[in-house]
Amino acid sequence: MQHLNPLVYTGTAKGPFRDKNEDSIGVIERPDVKNGIDAVYAVADGLGGHERGEVASSLAISMLMNVFGAENQHPGNITEDLSDFLYSTLCAISQSICDVGVTGESIHRDPFTAGMATTLTAAVLVGRNIYIGHAGDSRAYLINNEEISQVTEDHTLVEEQIRQGVISREQGKFLNRNVITQALGLDKPLYPYTSCHNLSKGDTLLICSDGLHGFLDDKSILGVMKTSGHNDTPKSLIQAALDAGSNDNISVVLVSF
Repeated sequence: MQHLNPLVYTGTAKGPFRDKNEDSIGVIERPDVKNGIDAVYAVADGLGGHERGEVASSLAISMLMNVFGAENQHPGNITEDLSDFLYSTLCAISQSICDVGVTGESIHRDPFTAGMATTLTAAVLVGRNIYIGHAGDSRAYLINNEEISQVTEDHTLVEEQIRQGVISREQGKFLNRNVITQALGLDKPLYPYTSCHNLSKGDTLLICSDGLHGFLDDKSILGVMKTSGHNDTPKSLIQAALDAGSNDNISVVLVSF
């Protein structure tokens, strides 16, 4: 199997209006991942309006990294059905976060954890393939040859109405895009989005929370990436989002192949 040599750059910011940063970032690479996996990259964004969003996002990242960590000896070759494995893993993590948030035992320990939830966008690198597992409105993009493509599907009420043909994408620009329909930890079934993409030399993977993409469109994101060096790109993207009026936590994982 041919392997790429990824270079990883990350950044996160609380932003000027939030009291705390409820985003979490996770990165593990060989030799800290289990056999057959080259790396795992992820961003989680604790839901605003829910208690302890930072706990939910941190739990999601830590549980995901534990699943794919070298110490966790999962039976069989998970790379044979990795999209299915990612799907079931996100569902299991969601249930675990829900259990922590709503069980009588956890409420007795800490009443402020009830109802916590988070988005999660994860990318698992295997050779030249990147597997995406996703729930919520954080995003993953692939960038190459001056083109940017969103490789996740926003789980928001507006996007669902657009996909169903209820409203046009132009109409969706003027509606509240912050109503989440899928997130880990909610007390309802989760239906994660999964996909697989073949990578080429020169590709870049961007995973970010909505504090970034909610204030920078695809063209603006691409423009920042073209004018900054990789080392500075996360910081430059975060600053561009702040300059555009971002009032949210902002997190970026950038992987250059």
